[in-house]
Amino acid sequence: MITIRLDSKEAQRRLKAFPGLAEKAIQAAINKTLTSGKTMAKRAISDHYNIKQGRVAEAISTQKAFPGNAGRIIAKGKDIGLVNFGPRPKASIGRNNRKPLSVEITRGKRVTVKGGFSAAARLPIKRLTTRGVAGMMDSHRVMDKLEPEIQADAQKQLNSQINRLLAGK
Repeated sequence: MITIRLDSKEAQRRLKAFPGLAEKAIQAAINKTLTSGKTMAKRAISDHYNIKQGRVAEAISTQKAFPGNAGRIIAKGKDIGLVNFGPRPKASIGRNNRKPLSVEITRGKRVTVKGGFSAAARLPIKRLTTRGVAGMMDSHRVMDKLEPEIQADAQKQLNSQINRLLAGK
């Protein structure tokens, strides 16, 4: 979980002539940060994992901030089948022609799936999966990249919202 820290004292100091606007500026800055944070999360996940941003976008949503609620980025979804990570070979033909199945879950790192195979069959075959988008987002490699970017964007958005409110008054 990423916690956004904003300097509310600075916002109140700059907007002291207009009571109540500091909270409005903070709320607007958080909402803008959530929107851009969702994009940053999609990009960070698809940069590290071999998954398209559109697939990630289906699993990530935002909940806007309002008085009494800080807002959040929510990642949901089931585990993703290995068939979505470029399996090689595409299909095994015959028992004697089997080659080991390999997939590329993490970009640039192809791994062999022990006992795995791909085939077009009607039998009840157990589907092999890996972690879903929520698990991918929680990985330390994605979070370590994402947290400083979102924090910097939040401060930039707060300054932008304060300037916008001051220009309008």
